Amino acid sequence: MGKINVYSLTRMALFAAITSVLAFVSIPLPFSPVPVTAQSFGAMLAGSLLGPGEGALSQLLYVLLGAAGMPIFVGNTFGIGVLAGPTGG
Repeated sequence: MGKINVYSLTRMALFAAITSVLAFVSIPLPFSPVPVTAQSFGAMLAGSLLGPGEGALSQLLYVLLGAAGMPIFVGNTFGIGVLAGPTGG
């Protein structure tokens, strides 16, 4: 992964923000509590553009922000309860 500097931290924060914006694009499925979202595209984009180490850290930042109380998960939800539910996987 290399050295983490301000430039790397900024890119990781940017991709955490991109993933949170893409989480608002969702298609609910009538037969499942889990919607189809564009959030997966944000995670794949972070991994391919930032590399495996920084991409994983950017998505960890996204999950930690949502668990801390920012409403950035699908449907403006937040908290540890969302991660433990059926949509948290």
